[in-house]
Amino acid sequence: MTRSSWFLGIIGLIVVVAAALVYRGSVAAAGQSSDKSGDDPVSRITGYTVKGEYDKALQEGQLALKSDPENPAILNQMAGICLIRAKKEPAQHEDWIRKGAEYAQEAASSAESTTRAVR
Repeated sequence: MTRSSWFLGIIGLIVVVAAALVYRGSVAAAGQSSDKSGDDPVSRITGYTVKGEYDKALQEGQLALKSDPENPAILNQMAGICLIRAKKEPAQHEDWIRKGAEYAQEAASSAESTTRAVR
């Protein structure tokens, strides 16, 4: 693993965690529950990810983003799946890290916009 790909991986992970915290804060500020159970896209993506069905999880995420392209929870999950794939697929490590960082940046930007709108 090159130093730059390691660095991108760490930055991506930090962005994912930060965006998740911002999103949870914005949901709480809006008076909504961030703990939804049921058959929503986030639950389906999580279910596929837990089972190791990463392709299905990514497909579900892409489908969900068509109807809600700025959903930070979905974007965060997509970033996380990409980071998992980067670890599991060394031959495509840098591609997955790059893709995960893009999703993480979109999630952070979206969560920041949501927080501003709530204020």
